[in-house]
Amino acid sequence: MKIIKISFAYKLVASYMFFVLIAIIFMGYFSYITSLRSIEERTRINVTSTVQQMGDNIEYNTNVIKRMSSLIAYDNNISNSILLSENAKEAYEGYTSYIQPIISKALLLSDKPVRAQIYQQNAFFPIISYSFDKNPLDKGQSYEIFNNDILKGKNWYDKLNLALIQTIWRQVDSDLTYGNISFIQNILDYQSTCQIGVIRIISSLEDIFNAASYKKIGQGACLFVVDSLGKPIYISSSSNNIPNNWEKRTKEFLIIKEPISQLNSKLVALVPLSDMRNDVKNMRFINIFFCILSFVILTILGIPISKILSKNVSRIVTSLNSFRDGDFQKRIQFNSSNDEFADISIAFNEMAETIENLIKEIYVGKLDKKNWNLSFYKLKLIHIFYIIHLIL
Repeated sequence: MKIIKISFAYKLVASYMFFVLIAIIFMGYFSYITSLRSIEERTRINVTSTVQQMGDNIEYNTNVIKRMSSLIAYDNNISNSILLSENAKEAYEGYTSYIQPIISKALLLSDKPVRAQIYQQNAFFPIISYSFDKNPLDKGQSYEIFNNDILKGKNWYDKLNLALIQTIWRQVDSDLTYGNISFIQNILDYQSTCQIGVIRIISSLEDIFNAASYKKIGQGACLFVVDSLGKPIYISSSSNNIPNNWEKRTKEFLIIKEPISQLNSKLVALVPLSDMRNDVKNMRFINIFFCILSFVILTILGIPISKILSKNVSRIVTSLNSFRDGDFQKRIQFNSSNDEFADISIAFNEMAETIENLIKEIYVGKLDKKNWNLSFYKLKLIHIFYIIHLIL
């Protein structure tokens, strides 16, 4: 069987390329994993910061409505007008002198459409109302005044179970139909701490949650607000739907939650991990490109070095073959004087010199012995010839 002979140069290049490839693969993999974790952590920090800012903006919007309601509910002139007006004239004077200016002032706190509905117990107060079959915010900033009796037939009020000093955000009456939400609190007589009315401020969900836009954190993201029972109040996403069982799908989404204390609810952001990994894919292609480029460059640089090393080895092999063939005067000379090849050449040359001297000594010794033997036999022949001569 024919044995395939592989030169030392190819072996050297192959081993060099193998170890270079292992190093590049390890570095590329480490770089990819590091990039993946870095992008995920940076995305988490950015999304968390964005969601927190959204939560702060929502809190600000709710505080505006709360201040508007408080300005009306805590005003002594309004409570006195409700309690002390004993006829229609006094009630109308109280309305024009106190209630209307205060409500108008309160409405100015917001630059968005709102509807203030005041339910009070004084039967002499004028009733101010608009159509009930339209979105109450179509009028822009407006208010209505009713008597408390109208609340007796409203299921939404009976279900509130509103405590004396409690405030609550809730979708009631037609809010769900028109995409609104209401802030509700009692109007009190602070001398007797008795309820004398109710104030309801209606605002649009879009105006309250206008800062919560899914586009701020990614096209594939989903933003929504859930109340304390987990019921969605507001959704912002391209599909306008919330993924099913989103709380359990931690391997598919980055989930960020931000509490909204005023609404007793949470702002939730779902960011698909696949979107984040798309960025990593681009980084992976870049890593692969640079790994291949590094491999090519190192291979190009390694080939000349391997040729230099293999050339020196070839010179040693050639010298040994010449020595084997009987050329004992063959010597190795390297330009370098401080590496292993120089040491090999010195050792080889000393060995060759020693062997050559030994050969010379043995050859000369054999010649001397042969000459001595010839001289001995020559003398012996002469002696024999002399004896024969005497006998004859």
